[in-house]
Amino acid sequence: MKLQKLALGITLLGLFSACSNDDNIVNEEIKNQGDSFLAVNIVAPHNATRAFEDGLEAESTVKDAIFFFFTETGASALPAQKPTLTFNTNDPTNDNVNKVSGAILVFNSNTNALMPHSMIAVLNPTANIAALTTPSLNDLKGWLTDSCLNNSTDANFIMSNSVYKGNNGEEMIATPIKAENIFKTSDAALAAPVKIYVERLAAKVMATYTASTTINSTTVLVNGSNLTLKPVLKGWQIITTNKKSKLIKNIDLSLPNTPFAWNDPNNFRSYWAVSYQPTALDKLEFNTVSYDEATLASGAYTYCMENTIKTDNNTDYNTKLIAVAQVQDPSGNPVELMKWAGMFYTKDKMKVQIANMMEYYTKNVVGSVTTYTRITPDAFDFNIQGANNSFSVKAILADTSIEYFTLAGDVATQVPAGDINTKLAALGNILYWNQGKSYFYIDIKHLNNQAALVRNHCYKLAINSVTGLGNPVPKSDEKIYIEPPFDEDSYIAAEIDILSWNIVQQNVDLNN
Repeated sequence: MKLQKLALGITLLGLFSACSNDDNIVNEEIKNQGDSFLAVNIVAPHNATRAFEDGLEAESTVKDAIFFFFTETGASALPAQKPTLTFNTNDPTNDNVNKVSGAILVFNSNTNALMPHSMIAVLNPTANIAALTTPSLNDLKGWLTDSCLNNSTDANFIMSNSVYKGNNGEEMIATPIKAENIFKTSDAALAAPVKIYVERLAAKVMATYTASTTINSTTVLVNGSNLTLKPVLKGWQIITTNKKSKLIKNIDLSLPNTPFAWNDPNNFRSYWAVSYQPTALDKLEFNTVSYDEATLASGAYTYCMENTIKTDNNTDYNTKLIAVAQVQDPSGNPVELMKWAGMFYTKDKMKVQIANMMEYYTKNVVGSVTTYTRITPDAFDFNIQGANNSFSVKAILADTSIEYFTLAGDVATQVPAGDINTKLAALGNILYWNQGKSYFYIDIKHLNNQAALVRNHCYKLAINSVTGLGNPVPKSDEKIYIEPPFDEDSYIAAEIDILSWNIVQQNVDLNN
């Protein structure tokens, strides 16, 4: 990720407030000399021994910033300050954001003021964050945002202080401000800036599938005859993403750092988080997509909030990759496929099967002659329901306005259409690959093979193979709520790399 060097200028009135730690009190010479200066470098931490990538220039653009100041107890020390950012156009280099960026913030204090104990920087704050004036540290820790971007137009990424467990077991959130950081001149301050380590709120997901991706064919009995089918990938998206995120990363200090080394104080960062969890966990508390919305191409990327929620009571809230496909025959034509009672049918043959089981008649009157004709397969249709629920496909009558009868010898007895639909519903759910549409899914996994996404990590999934027909999609514009695979022999296989953008890379075999 790249961050242009910034020269950030700001004038603060009453910057310094009382602090109980003598080591952090500005000395009298500085305090009484008039304006004092504090320089800040914006730094994105990384561990050189871990894989990381620069990322896109847009992912490191900084449009504006807000700084919050706290006393030693975490109370607000003075009003938040929003500097006017000016870029150093004389610097031809673009430093990697995981190195000292050279982004300099200069503070000018008035005289006879004592400095705050610590500060937090939020880059590219949303309007409601930028409107905050004197929040406490706990206020910021509890602050929720519904986007990892500043806004949908500029799409600048929100960044905040990197949070980790210190070498003495303390929670490192706000950046300390000490007397040795305060200088009489701006030049002196620039020579010894305070480093504020920041991370994006966003997690990034990329997926690739190429000509080398293995697409395994499946031979099944369709209408009683063998037919070889294969899924053709059409796009992908992520599903079950968290709708909200903490502005400041939340960590669990009680977690051991083995066998998963989640904490990295020497590099000013951590690799795990306690993500926001809705009060009442429910499928509707998470973002989802439809088949039609899974349009990302191989090699594309998208962003989401971190999600480390653990599954409970067999309910799955893990963020997943969803790959959509079309089941095709050997000629490359999509197959309108249905499965009922363990057997596969085309849609037309499914209607024939239903007609064979449902012996009902319609009445025909010509003059004084009344005849009864058994209803044909065209008398049946299928009702698809899927909004805010699992997909349900049931057989129904195509026309309920006409009269239906049963025959016992020459005696005809009228049967209400509703009774017939009740009997049809009792046949149970029908799996329906509408125009061959299906989806595969796989958990996106973090370090230590845990199903999770953590902020400021990039998860690269390489789809290695696709097996089976995938989960059926009867209605392509309805939101998909992940269900267990209809067939355990249907799945995707993938590899995932986790790099430090941070990036997590995963090879995936699709087989739902």
